[in-house]
Amino acid sequence: MAAQVTNIDLNRAGLDTLIIETIQYDLADLAQKLSRFVIQGSKRHTLSKSDLTVVKSNVDQVPDPVTLPWLLSHGTRFFDAVFWLSLPAGERPEIRTLPAGSIPAPVTVAQICQALFFQLFMGITRAAPSEAVGANIGRDVPNFLSQVLGLNEAPVVYARRLASFHLNKIDPAWMRYIQLGDLGREAISRFGLGVAGYRYLSPFKLLPCRADAPANIRRAYEVARGMALAPSNWQIHPATRDPQLLAVYGPLNANLCNLMLECFTTEQITTLVATRAIYEQPQHQAAHVNYRTWDVDFAANAADVIF
Repeated sequence: MAAQVTNIDLNRAGLDTLIIETIQYDLADLAQKLSRFVIQGSKRHTLSKSDLTVVKSNVDQVPDPVTLPWLLSHGTRFFDAVFWLSLPAGERPEIRTLPAGSIPAPVTVAQICQALFFQLFMGITRAAPSEAVGANIGRDVPNFLSQVLGLNEAPVVYARRLASFHLNKIDPAWMRYIQLGDLGREAISRFGLGVAGYRYLSPFKLLPCRADAPANIRRAYEVARGMALAPSNWQIHPATRDPQLLAVYGPLNANLCNLMLECFTTEQITTLVATRAIYEQPQHQAAHVNYRTWDVDFAANAADVIF
């Protein structure tokens, strides 16, 4: 039987009537247009005008000009008021009118000063402001703040005295520009006992390296000891840590924990935990072994010394 062949005409199919809805765009141009949004989105600490809450009661008359004392005495929190007043008048969010009974109680200047120091202390010693709702002394409220300064309320109380928004919206790096030498002598003495970022460095100024450690481990120990003995530095503090530190040494705490396991004896590490020099027995983390090739001594920038 002969095969039958049918000739077709694709012009009859009407393919030209179908619309392909593809959007064409230039990748470089798109990236350029998106750049500022991506950069903003990458930042951990960002504060927007919409975060500010400025209030008055329904019986208050807004003065002209609006002043910081007026805002504070009518329920607006410190940072909200400061940032609001710092904006050009035409760009300030509207003052919210609330029923008189729902306006937050005014915060005194003395309370603002205490709250600012409370959060500065948390930032320097724990690397971040605190909004903890508990008031457990030692865990939530550091012993120094409670026993020396009498600041016993939960961290969230001090946070809300400063701002209506979460304090993480403000970059904690502001604290590096405070003249810490002008603080009260008790505070200066307490900061001298240690700041955030140095917990896992302290063993290296307390203990010698085990005598039978390999040469590269002894060298890594000397690098860590140099960091530990140098004055506390903003380059190491977690809130302001220099990205170059990560490039040279890798994740610092993870490498220091691993290094302890190789340069100290089991008995030494047990003593470190028992005396609270470190919080817990270090656990080896296989991904963080940069320390095995550490050969660059930490060069502290004098301008970045904390004290």
